[in-house]
Amino acid sequence: MLNINENNKVDAREIYDFIGVKSRFNDWFKNSIDFIGGKEGKDFYQKNSKSTGGRPTIEYDVTIDCAKELCLTQRTDKSKELRLWLISLSKQHDTGLAFTAQQIEALMDLSRAMTLVSIQKEVEKKHFAIYNDKYTWYQYRAALLGYSTNDVIEAMQKVNKKHHSIRTSLVQLDANELIRTGVIDFMVAMGKTNEYATNVGNLCKSMAMKMKLGNIIWDDTKDNPLKINQYEITERQNGFNQVKGLLV
Repeated sequence: MLNINENNKVDAREIYDFIGVKSRFNDWFKNSIDFIGGKEGKDFYQKNSKSTGGRPTIEYDVTIDCAKELCLTQRTDKSKELRLWLISLSKQHDTGLAFTAQQIEALMDLSRAMTLVSIQKEVEKKHFAIYNDKYTWYQYRAALLGYSTNDVIEAMQKVNKKHHSIRTSLVQLDANELIRTGVIDFMVAMGKTNEYATNVGNLCKSMAMKMKLGNIIWDDTKDNPLKINQYEITERQNGFNQVKGLLV
């Protein structure tokens, strides 16, 4: 929103104009910099304006962090708008709707990891341990995921296929749903809210569809003496271990 000059600083007068301050510039700057505890030589730097024939006025460059504070601590409509915008971003982050570029990459790795049945089972087990009520687990899980075992059975019947288990049926109906489910289990096991977990699960399912991950679901819990796909399996397992710290 503000121009950053070649010295990686922001012109304080531009901030003054941007947020719509009504008082004199010099008075505003002095009062505002005192309010946020800004220090000359660290947070702001004095400079002379370009001469237009008269006596040059004193201007200021401020650091980017200082510029943010100046923008957000004013009693103007624009400053309030910026505060509300930051609050909305915080809410998006807290509900699993906003991520850094590094976190997005981690979610991609997490989605790949959920193509392994061993990891799907691991995170489901951890989710169940946190919920800790075997009598209502299936009802709770159906409400969280948006479908029950009966729903899956009916879906299999419609395509004239036999149901054996949720996992094997979903491989045939919508393999990417297994990735979504695994991510939801993982997020809840990490202590995230159900809303957060569901939003992230939906995002990872979208990623999985674009990356065609549903085509590479692999049951690595079975014996694999020929080591088929072993390199890919190890890569996905390593990716899963790496993403845990990035998504806290």
